[in-house]
Amino acid sequence: MARKQKRKTKKHTGDSWWSRINSELRRRIALRGMIVLLTISTVVAAGWAISSLEDRVERRLEGDFSKSTLSIVNVPESLAGIADEQVHETLRPLLLRPWLEEGLCQTMAQEVASVGWVRRVKHVRRFPGAVFEVDCHYRIPFALAHSRGEYYLIDREGIRLPGVYERHDGWMVIEGLSAPAPEVGAGWFGEDVTAGLTMVSLLRDQPFISQIRAVQVLNFDGRQNPHQTHIELLTDRPGGRVRWGSAPGQELEENSVEQKLTILRRLYEDTGRVDASNTVIDISVYPDRYIVGQ
Repeated sequence: MARKQKRKTKKHTGDSWWSRINSELRRRIALRGMIVLLTISTVVAAGWAISSLEDRVERRLEGDFSKSTLSIVNVPESLAGIADEQVHETLRPLLLRPWLEEGLCQTMAQEVASVGWVRRVKHVRRFPGAVFEVDCHYRIPFALAHSRGEYYLIDREGIRLPGVYERHDGWMVIEGLSAPAPEVGAGWFGEDVTAGLTMVSLLRDQPFISQIRAVQVLNFDGRQNPHQTHIELLTDRPGGRVRWGSAPGQELEENSVEQKLTILRRLYEDTGRVDASNTVIDISVYPDRYIVGQ
């Protein structure tokens, strides 16, 4: 009788393919877990670092708020120490505000625009170090306007500039204005003002200008005496006057502007005096000569 043979079965060992697969899977899972943990740690650390940096920057900026400074650029040499100081005084209260305050530059620009010396604000910019740069176009003094016993600087457009002044030989004066002085920054309008500014423009580059002290518009358009000259030039001689005639552009039966200037230039070249050493002369009548007046 044949003996039954026992079937031999293999037991799974650690070296089996199944074991190897499970081991590899566990390693991958562990590796991925480590990557995820590392990524989370990196993100958390980066977030903390950014937050810490923001806190340090904010603390640094807060420390600079009370130290904001102004850089006022492109101030004309003739206004240095005058216009820039007034701009600084106007903005001083705003320098105490937080440096990064939203809209602060715009607020500063609005305040600067109210300064009488400023014609137009080009920009107000914020720079690192709590510095604000202010750049403007400025109004340049052109003449002294005399009204009701006081002297005021005005620019070429007749805008009144800050301050009340004493008469000074370094400035051409427009005498005899009818209207009182306007507020600082406002226009000193009137036909006599316009005529006076036109005369200053015509005279300021002439070789004899040092001998002319003022443009007298008291009788502008004959408002005091229609039979007298409307505009006179006051010379540096006591009581000296040059009877100019009508305002430029209003000439009727009299010399033109260029004819009058030609007479004055010739007198200055020939005699060394714009008035030919006379107290009063009239240059409105004859194109080739003057009349000695009283």
